[in-house]
Amino acid sequence: MKLVGAFDIGGSKILAGLLSPGGDVLATRWALIEDRRPRHLARQAAGLLWELLSARSPSQRRSALRGVGCSIPGPLNRKTGRVLLSPNLEWQNVPFGSLLSEILHLPVAIDDDARCAAIGEWWRGTGRPTRSLLYVVVGTGVGGGLVMDGRPVYGAGDAAGEIGHTIVAPGGPRCSCGQHGCLEAVASGPAIERAARAAAVRAAARAGRAQPSGRPRTNRPSISAEHVVKAARRGDPTARRILDWAGTYLGRAVANAVTLLNPDRVILGGSVARGAAWLWLPRLRQSVRELSLATAASRVRIGLGALGETAGLVGACWTLMRMEDNGASRMG
Repeated sequence: MKLVGAFDIGGSKILAGLLSPGGDVLATRWALIEDRRPRHLARQAAGLLWELLSARSPSQRRSALRGVGCSIPGPLNRKTGRVLLSPNLEWQNVPFGSLLSEILHLPVAIDDDARCAAIGEWWRGTGRPTRSLLYVVVGTGVGGGLVMDGRPVYGAGDAAGEIGHTIVAPGGPRCSCGQHGCLEAVASGPAIERAARAAAVRAAARAGRAQPSGRPRTNRPSISAEHVVKAARRGDPTARRILDWAGTYLGRAVANAVTLLNPDRVILGGSVARGAAWLWLPRLRQSVRELSLATAASRVRIGLGALGETAGLVGACWTLMRMEDNGASRMG
């Protein structure tokens, strides 16, 4: 049986996997991104895949791969394999499908990371046998993917589901996309980190730990979203308040999406969302009850994805298999 290679490329790390054609995850390996320049990143991803293959029998190595699916932050043109804009990777108009195909000498299919995760959960995860779902991923960025009437939704420009760039706080913080007040700018991992650092500066100033320049002398390590989540779990009121605000914005966005789309399921994923699920899931359910149209709110179920960090790999595998079914060849 020929295997499928898959990548899930985020804003800070690469997850590589080997999967069966039916979406079973056989092996994974991850690494932090060493260099965001497209060709360097493509080579690093390829190296992870070869490491996975080297651990398998000779018959299951390079010649046994039928192709590679790639989940990557968009927006992008999945038909050409070109990433049109990826703020978290600082890319614009990058032919990443072609680069991967050139390096791997294999057919490559790419799609948006959140859409791949949505497809993965619909195909092999929490979404089975749901016919309509909204997947919302909160990590380095905030993204979304849609499956409606049993089919992934792409939109006129492959941008359907971009819930992270809906405006929830007009006039709010500037987003990486250039707008102000996007959901991503107030609820993503970096947004939570910025809020926590600002809170630490204010607390230090109140305590009188300011240098002559006015900068606080905190001497603390850098604050991550993971630190904030752990502090909130321990009962830290500032950390809890920061997560509450982010959850409020997330709840508003999801409530509006539920009214607009009327899905059966809303599935939450991503490293930050999984960590904050104990607080955010009740908030999302409350927001949908209070803010969504009642007929839509009464039908939707909200929960965490079942596939965890492998959802994007599974969706990328489906994307590659669908490209083959449609008779397409190498992307790019």
